[in-house]
Amino acid sequence: SSEFINLEDQCVQLLGLSARLSAAELRPLTERLLILSRFSSLSVEVVMEIQYVLVQL
Repeated sequence: SSEFINLEDQCVQLLGLSARLSAAELRPLTERLLILSRFSSLSVEVVMEIQYVLVQL
């Protein structure tokens, strides 16, 4: 379904923005994406990238 593809796009965009956003802005977004990823078919690579970004915050 297209919403899963859109979620993956959002993840990629978030990771691209991660260099420009502050940690305070990134953390809630990243945690929300991780929660969403449990209910969708995000690829393992994308989830690992999200977790990596969280660790950096």
